Amino acid sequence: MKLLSALLFAVAASSVQANIFSDRLLAEKSRAIHLKLDTKPSSLASAQEVVTEHFFNQTVNHFGEVKGNETYPQYYVVNANHYKPGGPLVLDLGGEWTVTPGSERQGLQHDFIAKYNGLLVGLEHRFYGQSYPSQDPKDLWLLTVEQALADANNFVKTQDFKAGNVTVKAGSKWVAWGGSYSANLAAWARLKYPQSFWAAHAASGPVYAKMDFQEYAYSVDVGIPQIGGSQACVAGLKQATAALDKILLKGNKKQIKDLQALFSLSGVKYPSDFASWSTTFLASSIQYGPKSSLVNNQLAIDYYCNNSVITSSKLSANDKLHALASIVGNATLEYFGGDMEAAYSTINTPVGPPTMSETTSWLWQVCTEFGYWQISLPYAPSTYSKLLTDPYFSWQCKQIFKGVKVIDPNTGRAVDSHRPNTDKINKNYFGTDIIKHTDHIVFANGQIDPWHTLSVLKGTGESIKKNVVVQHFGYHCDEFSGSQSQAAWRGQLLAFWDKWWAEFKGKQGGYQARAARIR
Repeated sequence: MKLLSALLFAVAASSVQANIFSDRLLAEKSRAIHLKLDTKPSSLASAQEVVTEHFFNQTVNHFGEVKGNETYPQYYVVNANHYKPGGPLVLDLGGEWTVTPGSERQGLQHDFIAKYNGLLVGLEHRFYGQSYPSQDPKDLWLLTVEQALADANNFVKTQDFKAGNVTVKAGSKWVAWGGSYSANLAAWARLKYPQSFWAAHAASGPVYAKMDFQEYAYSVDVGIPQIGGSQACVAGLKQATAALDKILLKGNKKQIKDLQALFSLSGVKYPSDFASWSTTFLASSIQYGPKSSLVNNQLAIDYYCNNSVITSSKLSANDKLHALASIVGNATLEYFGGDMEAAYSTINTPVGPPTMSETTSWLWQVCTEFGYWQISLPYAPSTYSKLLTDPYFSWQCKQIFKGVKVIDPNTGRAVDSHRPNTDKINKNYFGTDIIKHTDHIVFANGQIDPWHTLSVLKGTGESIKKNVVVQHFGYHCDEFSGSQSQAAWRGQLLAFWDKWWAEFKGKQGGYQARAARIR
């Protein structure tokens, strides 16, 4: 996620379209298709596993002068089917999504605890799912990375867990696990609370907070031929986007109105929202893989790139613009089931104050902490519109959160800006240099996934001896997908954990971690 899809995480949940409001909804659909949570467990046996549901009385505010004794019910799930005393304890950190029992019946984290008789606990993130400290948007100041990490630490330090007739006592040492945004949390939990977390697995974690994330658009352009498209398709889409931008940036009101009508999107209020929706639809196919996005009962990448007008070397940019209009118009109708009122409600940037939802929560985090603004390439042709700029995303954040103040959690006092404080995030958690400041973290990324560009991709000296850096030929958060359970690279990743678990248990001294590129 995202902006983030994401992660997202995400994910996240995380969202993949460039409009920070509409992208969230598209990403949820793509993520559900890709990860198949609850419907594609790691095995038939794991599908029958009992995963219990609970609530923990979590502290509302862990910091500052306004810290109090108030608590909120934080949702968590427990898979104790494999646990035997002495087995590994894994905390699967929730990100910008609802935690479900099914999410702990699959994925690499499930493979790990099944192999070594471990306990797997999924903890929902504050302000998502069933875990809201408040339903008032004015309390969104309590939604920060620092608070979420303190939640995780407080949870494992103070909560006992029942596993059959065995009790896992509070204060035990855990492995933090996460994907997309929650991969950041897993790595940062190991960094900030090493007394609670002896290791971490960070899958597709964009640990470097960046406001103007133009690498995303570049990765989409590069990724199209890698997932079944072609260079001719990329070239054609760039031409169509350039023609669209020419009208939006230099045309008169009638020409812009006619253009939106051509795309069957006359009800979109703002040209930048129109450009965002019309030029970034393939992003989910690059992030989550081609099977994550379907149009007219075919893969979206095929729907776009098998279009003879788009791929033609002889037809004009205007011809390609008309072809893109037909593609986007049909895709929009299908996505919203013909309900254009719902389409416009999604595509148009809303004006705050917002209603509370997971979408609102994630937008708050990207608008105040992470950025992840998926702008177009400023100085090169792109399939992303040139209207996707820093000022556009900044305007969106101000529109969406009108009437909501940003509060300093340490003092309770309001600060002025909704612009993301990426400098603070990178200072506190070291960005991609985190590998130099901690150990026992696996950083795993899919090579095609655009988010890998903000993750840890290499290490040197002692840092790479103490951590694992892996790139596999895949997509965003593939480690969590039940459909990827037989992939060769999944076994190779688990092998790294074999070594670390043996070390932790004292069965062999030292460990050998290495950077790797595996397929």
